[in-house]
Amino acid sequence: MICPIYSSDKIFNESKFRNKDKCFSNIERVSCENCKLHFAHPMPSSLNLNLYNNSYHKSAHGGHERNLKQSAFFPVLQRHA
Repeated sequence: MICPIYSSDKIFNESKFRNKDKCFSNIERVSCENCKLHFAHPMPSSLNLNLYNNSYHKSAHGGHERNLKQSAFFPVLQRHA
C-alpha cells in the first residue's frame, strides 16, 4: 500500500472504518507516517460509492423519503453554499 499523496510505503493501520454500510465493509482507516494523511484502504469501488451516495438521504435520515417541499428546498441550499 502506497500513500496517494507522498508515495510512501510507511503506512499504518489506524482503525476499522466505522460506517456500517456494506460499501465500507472490510475497509481500514490508515495513515501515512510522512505526510500524516488519513485515508481508506482499500478504496470502495466507484459503483459502490455511487450506490451509497445515491441512497445517503434515505439511510442517514431514518429511511424517510423526501417530500415535495424538501425536494425543492435542498437543491436551493446547495446552490448557495
